[in-house]
Amino acid sequence: MAWCAVAHLAEHRPYLTSRASCTSSNVHSVVTAFAEDYRSTGRFQECLDRLKEGLSDPIADRLIESLRIAREVGDSDLGRLLRTLSAFLREDAQTRAELETRQGWTINAARLAVAAPWIILAMLSSRQVSGQGLGNMIGLSLHPVAGFFVGQRLQPVVEDGDSYR
Repeated sequence: MAWCAVAHLAEHRPYLTSRASCTSSNVHSVVTAFAEDYRSTGRFQECLDRLKEGLSDPIADRLIESLRIAREVGDSDLGRLLRTLSAFLREDAQTRAELETRQGWTINAARLAVAAPWIILAMLSSRQVSGQGLGNMIGLSLHPVAGFFVGQRLQPVVEDGDSYR
């Protein structure tokens, strides 16, 4: 029964992989090869191993290992097993999307925090009264000193890439 479920994938071409490099036609050809291989050899475990190598995707690996376990325990709960796996994969995708969104918010907030003092300085210097204060020697020396401190603060973030400090 488990091999029928995999062979059914060849006909319906679901979104099975998490990588953009695995196209629908690639999945279709690998699953079709699995079905033909299993029909000719009858060796389910070896055919699943070749399918796993052909897809080489974490989501497909979970599905394949679930099918392997279902086959070993008797295929009686295959539908329930696949529904449970589907729920886990949806939760995982939802959690990843939420984390990526929050990471984007954090990065944008850090960029705003870096730009905000310069924007305020530009707004203050546009006023005539503030422009006179910032136009003297003390005001002009403020720009490179502020730039130095902002650059020192950003240096660890740029070197680490994803770290937030």
